[in-house]
Amino acid sequence: MKKYRDIYAFLCYFILGVVYFGKVLFGKGMLFGTDWLLGAYANQSWMAQFVKTYHEFAYWNPYIFCGYPTVASFFGEMLTPVLFIRLFVPTHITFAWLFATMTFVGSFGMYLFLKEIGIRPIYRILGGLVYGWSGFFLSTVYAGHHSRMVSAELFPLIMYLILAGMNRKSIRYFILAGGTGGLALLMGHFQMTYYMIPTALAFVIYIFVINRKDYKKEELRRIGIGLGLTLLIGFLMYSFYIFPVLRNMPYASRGATRGYEFATSWSMPPEETLNLITPHFSGILDNYWGRNYFKLHTEFAGILVLLLFFGGAILEYRRRWVKFFLWMFGITLIFAWGGHTFFFRIFYYLLPGIKKFRAPNMIFYQCVFSMVVIGFIFLENIKWDKRLRNYLIGFTGFLLLMAIIFSIGRSGFISSFSSFISSKLARTYSQQLIMQKISALRQNYSHLIKGLWLSLLFGILYAGIIIGILQRRLKGWIGVSIMGILFLLEMWPVERRFVKVVPTPDVYYAPDEVVNYIKHDTGKFRVFPLRYQHDKDGLLMINGIENIGGYGGNPPKLYQKYIGAEKTVLFHPMALIRNPHLIDLLNVKYLIDMPLPEDFSKYPKNVRQQLVYWQNFLSRFEMVYQGKNYVIYNNPYACERVYLVSNYHILDSHERILNAIKNPDYSYKDSVFLVDKPEFEPENRRPDYQIDIEEYSPNRILLNLKTDIPGILVFSENYHPEWKAYVDGKNVKVHRVNFLFRGVVVPAGEHRVSMVYSAKPEHLGLYLSILGYLLFIVGFFLPRGGKVSDKDKDKD
Repeated sequence: MKKYRDIYAFLCYFILGVVYFGKVLFGKGMLFGTDWLLGAYANQSWMAQFVKTYHEFAYWNPYIFCGYPTVASFFGEMLTPVLFIRLFVPTHITFAWLFATMTFVGSFGMYLFLKEIGIRPIYRILGGLVYGWSGFFLSTVYAGHHSRMVSAELFPLIMYLILAGMNRKSIRYFILAGGTGGLALLMGHFQMTYYMIPTALAFVIYIFVINRKDYKKEELRRIGIGLGLTLLIGFLMYSFYIFPVLRNMPYASRGATRGYEFATSWSMPPEETLNLITPHFSGILDNYWGRNYFKLHTEFAGILVLLLFFGGAILEYRRRWVKFFLWMFGITLIFAWGGHTFFFRIFYYLLPGIKKFRAPNMIFYQCVFSMVVIGFIFLENIKWDKRLRNYLIGFTGFLLLMAIIFSIGRSGFISSFSSFISSKLARTYSQQLIMQKISALRQNYSHLIKGLWLSLLFGILYAGIIIGILQRRLKGWIGVSIMGILFLLEMWPVERRFVKVVPTPDVYYAPDEVVNYIKHDTGKFRVFPLRYQHDKDGLLMINGIENIGGYGGNPPKLYQKYIGAEKTVLFHPMALIRNPHLIDLLNVKYLIDMPLPEDFSKYPKNVRQQLVYWQNFLSRFEMVYQGKNYVIYNNPYACERVYLVSNYHILDSHERILNAIKNPDYSYKDSVFLVDKPEFEPENRRPDYQIDIEEYSPNRILLNLKTDIPGILVFSENYHPEWKAYVDGKNVKVHRVNFLFRGVVVPAGEHRVSMVYSAKPEHLGLYLSILGYLLFIVGFFLPRGGKVSDKDKDKD
C-alpha cells in the first residue's frame, strides 16, 4: 500500500480533474475563455492544421494586421506536446484537457513538495488538493489564460525537483527541473515563469545556508553541475523562442521599455488582499468595483488555506521552512501590489526585465504556494494546547467580527469605499466609469456580507475538524477527507462563475452573412471590419479571410504606427479613418459596417454630426451587399496584393515617407517612396507588366513577372528583415517602401521572383530546443539518488 501511495494520490487528482471538466473533455461543448474565443482558438487550430498539412511550422501569420511573425511574437505552444496532440485531437478538446491536466499536475507537484519536507501522507494529499484547485488558478479559465495556469501549476513540481536534487545530491532531479522549467516557458506564461527564477535562486541559496556544514566538496560540485544543467536545459528548450523574439524585438509593439506607469499597470490593489477572506470583497466579474479597469480572476484560496497559513505564521514561525516561505510570501505579495507601494521601484530598477513587463499581480501564485506550504507545516506539527485553542478562537472570532462590522456598517462602508474609489481613479478613468464602479460596489455589497458569513461558517467547521482530529474524536484520514470535501464545496460556488461552456466550434464559429458573401471571392485581398461583431474573434480567419484588424498579443510596431495606434497593441485604426486612401495600400477590397439610418434628423446634434462624418467617409466606397445586420462596401481603389511601380522618390527618413503617403493626392500606382536609392533610374510612366502568382503561403511567395521596363515590385505586406527575396534564384535586397511595405527591384524582361521567410533564428532555436528535450529525456533514466534523511526534512 505504501509503495503505491504516490500513484494513488496522482490518480485521485486525475479523476477529480476529469470529473470537474468532464463535459468539455469529450467534445460536448467548448470552454469559454475571453482571450481564447477572441482569437487564440483560431490561431491554434490554424497552426495545427498547417503543420498537419505542410509538415512545417508557419512562421508568419497572414490573417491579421497585414501579417506578423508567429514564433517571434510568442505564438504559444509551438514546440510542445500540446501542438503534437492537436494534430490528432480537435483544438477545443485539447484546450479543455490542458486545464484538467494542469490541475492534477499542480496538485501532485505540491503533494511531492510537501512529501520532500516531511509532511505525512494524509496531510500532503489535502495540501496538493488545496493548491491545485485554488481560486487564483481555476479562475484563469474564464479568460482562457491556459498559459498562466501552466506556469502556476508547474511551479510546485519545479520547486520539488530542485529541493530533491539538493537533498539527494542527484543530477537527475536538476535535469528534470530544467526540463520542467523549459516546458513552463514553452507552454506557460513567460512573465510568470520568469518570476520563478529569482524565487528558485533565493530558495537554493537558503538551502545552502542552512545545510552549509553538511555538504562535502564532492556533493557541492555535483550540486553546482546540477544547477548549471537546470539553467542550461531550460535555456535550450526555450531557444526556439529566444532567438526569434530577440530578432523581432525592434519591430514588435511589445518588448520595449515603456516606463514605470506601464510596468505597474494591472497591479493588485492592497485592499483586494481581503479577497483571501471572501472572493466577494472587490466583486466577481461584472460586480468588480476595484481600482483596475476590470478583473477576470480571484485571489480566493479558501478559508482552510487562510486558517492554516496564519496558524503556521503565528505558532510555527521558528521552523526553517516557515521562515523562508514567510519571507517569500511577504516579498511576492508586495511585488503583486506593484505601483500601489513605493517598494516596487526597488524591483523595477534592480531586477532585469521588470521594466518590460506589466501586471505585477501575476506573481500572486507564489503567495498561494507559500501559504499552502506554511499551512501544512502547521497542520503537521500542531498539538492540542492552550496556544492552539486561543489561535482558533481568535481566527474564528476575527471572521465573526468582520461579518458583524460589514453587516452593521453597510451604508458607511459603501460611502467610504465610494469616496475612496472616486479619489483614486479621478485622474485615470472617466466619471462615467467611476459611477459604474460605484454602482457595482452597491450591487456587490450583499454578496460581500453573505461571503463573510459563509467564511465564518467554514472557518468554524475547519476548526472543529482540527480539534476533533487532535482530540482523537475523529480518525485522521476521516477528518482530512471531510476537510477536502468541505474545501471543494467552499470553492465550487466561486470557481463555477469562472468556468463556462459555449457550443462547439462548428456552431460557435458558424459562418454569418458577411462570411457567406465574402468567401465566394477567391482573389487575394483583405477586409476592414469597421463595426463588426466578429472583428477580433477569429471567425474571419477560420474561414480563410484576411483581416487588417484582429487580435494578437504582439503586432508589428510599424503597422501600429501606420494605423495610428502606436501607443497600444490593439487595433485602433484612427489614422485610416482620417486618411482613407491609406486603406488602399493595405489591399483592402471590402469594408464591413453596420447600416447607417436613413433619417438622421431624429438624432441629437452630436450624434447627427457623427453620422454625417461616417456617411462622408463611406461615400468613396461602393455598397455591394446589405444584409440583416451588416453592409459590405467594395473599395474600387484598393491596390493589388503585388504590383509593379517604375517611378520612385527618395526621402531621408521613414517618418517623412509616412507623412508623404498621407497626402490625398498621392497615387500608389505612379510612384513609391524609399530611403535607400534602388539600382535603376526612375521612369515617369506606368510599366506594362503581368504577374502570375504560383504560391502565396505564410512562409513563401512564388510568382512569375513579365515587364517592359525595370521597376519596384511592391508586396502589400508588412516589412520584416526575415523576409528574403530572390530574382531568378539570386538573392536581392528587400526595400522598405511607403513606410510599411516590402519592395524588390526587378529589371525588364521575364523573371521568377520568390519571397521567403528565412526563419534562421527559428531554425537555430529549433535545433537547440531539440537538444534540450533530449537532455530532459535522459534525466528520466538517471539514478534517483539516495533517500532523504531526517536531518534534510523540516526541523526547528
